[in-house]
Amino acid sequence: EEFKDQAIVATRQLAKRQLTWLRGISDREVFDPLNEADMQRCEQVCLAHYQLN
Repeated sequence: EEFKDQAIVATRQLAKRQLTWLRGISDREVFDPLNEADMQRCEQVCLAHYQLN
């Protein structure tokens, strides 16, 4: 039970760090995964990114 509680705490801490890191990206785009137009735009952005690199 204690291990389970520690795992939950560690997961929440990781999620907070990830959100902090993502908020620090100035040119980020946010996509709604339930919106078809957003997902098409996301695909375009990803493909363009990988073609540049």
